[in-house]
Amino acid sequence: MRALRGALAQALAILGDDPEAKAQMRELEGEAREGGAIDAHLASAAVQVVATNGDAADFERFWGMLKDGRTPQEQLRYLFALPRFRTSELFDRLLAASLTDDVRPQDAPFLLATATTNRDLGERAWRFVADHWDQEMERFASSNIISLVQGVRSLTLPEQQAEVSTFFQTHTIPQAGLMLDQTLERQRIGVALRERATPDLTTRFSR
Repeated sequence: MRALRGALAQALAILGDDPEAKAQMRELEGEAREGGAIDAHLASAAVQVVATNGDAADFERFWGMLKDGRTPQEQLRYLFALPRFRTSELFDRLLAASLTDDVRPQDAPFLLATATTNRDLGERAWRFVADHWDQEMERFASSNIISLVQGVRSLTLPEQQAEVSTFFQTHTIPQAGLMLDQTLERQRIGVALRERATPDLTTRFSR
């Protein structure tokens, strides 16, 4: 029930774009950051909401929590919320940081995968992954390379799927070939679902 409450609160503030919900979640994020007794699911949801609607000042504060967080769990909570920011300049800064010592190599592949799921800037993250592939192969553990590309499942435009498919024709992941095939298949399913559902959803929500 606690997990469901967190998920619903996050959906209301982000998908529902409810001003009151966003304000409440921002207040909860501040309380949790200051050590308040906030349920972990709500605290996590609040961090995601603030990041999705955040500005440069929020980004700096979140970035500081990578070191100032009281626990490793809190530090990771803020780290993996950073890809939710929707300002391109801040997003690019995060992408660049993923290949530096500012982000641990064991965390960076998952950070980039999360960035690829950003609703507004996910394609930007994928292009970064593709453009820096050789550097990523050298920097990240072999076992984590497949995690780097998991986010492409969220790229559901036909041209995005074609671009990803073309890339992996010449950039294989031998240690996780089956998992890569499954990821690309899930992307194709997402593309098909988007094409099939868009007309009905557009009609329904335009009433």
